[in-house]
Amino acid sequence: MRFPHPHRRSRDLKPDRRRRGPLPLLLAALLSFTWGPTLVTTAEARAVNASTHALPKLRIDVGRNPNGIAFTPDGLTAYVTNTANGTVSVIDTVENEVIHTIRVLTKPTGIAMNRSGSRAYVADSGDSAVTVIDTEHNRVRRHIVRFGGTPTGIAVDPSGLVWVTRSGVGDVVVFDPDSIENVARFRVGTTPTGIALNSSGSLAFVANSGSNNVSVIDVEADTVKSVRVHARPTGIAVSPTDGNLAYVASTGKNILDVIDASAKGGPERTDSVGVGHSPTGVAVHPEERHVFVTNRGDNNVSVVRTTGNQLALDRNVPISAGNAPTGIALFPDDPDFAYVANSGADDVSYVFLG
Repeated sequence: MRFPHPHRRSRDLKPDRRRRGPLPLLLAALLSFTWGPTLVTTAEARAVNASTHALPKLRIDVGRNPNGIAFTPDGLTAYVTNTANGTVSVIDTVENEVIHTIRVLTKPTGIAMNRSGSRAYVADSGDSAVTVIDTEHNRVRRHIVRFGGTPTGIAVDPSGLVWVTRSGVGDVVVFDPDSIENVARFRVGTTPTGIALNSSGSLAFVANSGSNNVSVIDVEADTVKSVRVHARPTGIAVSPTDGNLAYVASTGKNILDVIDASAKGGPERTDSVGVGHSPTGVAVHPEERHVFVTNRGDNNVSVVRTTGNQLALDRNVPISAGNAPTGIALFPDDPDFAYVANSGADDVSYVFLG
């Protein structure tokens, strides 16, 4: 059964996405019985969840052990890496259904989109490679198989250069996807996993799970400075409004840390807050009013309020249909909604977090 996306009647017609009036009759009718993915449309689920702050019970079956998620800039399509069976699922976000499955290599992990949305880049830790996907035709354009060192995290800067963490080597490689030439290499900490760039591409933040720190790369100054955080940092995201702030999930201590690269004495950890068990994925609201953290051990998402470089836990929202949530990505056209990859359930949840 298809679930039409609440924001749009078709991929060409985009109604007002911000209308959210109370719908008491619909809410009462829907809550009078047990509803699930086969009974309720996304539009109805959205109305209920905007009133109750619950998560809609909508799941999209993908491949085995889904991990990374990336949207095209228009929010119409999402790409999900399936680490255990070497595929990428392509989701039509209007219908909330998989429309293509792309065979890549053996162990795809991180995924990132270029600014135009014409290419998706997939880090493959099994074959020490990066796969380039042509998103217009949803097919593999090429495999770049000369990386070595277990590529894990991946990001694309505004100029189109691709940044890849190599967890087995302890560095970040930057390459030109057209010439396939390396343009830079930065030594970071031990077992780098997640990587995030600010919107200008002037700073890169790297979570080093083996050395319990975050490397802050200043591109113009060509420097790398490290900041101590809590145990086993993994997922990381940068503030869209203040490119000096990065938020990192410390998986080993169930904590979200915030790093301020503009501190007078150099980058420093300015605050921390407890979240759920085994936090993994991190996403930041474009207005930076909240940071969202997936908690693998609790099957929920922590919603953390941000005030400058300070943090406060707002609530933990359960994903009742989820199992070991990992990756999270906010809809570009309505960031109160997100896709969450459930690595233990082999599906993606469509969730309301506003």
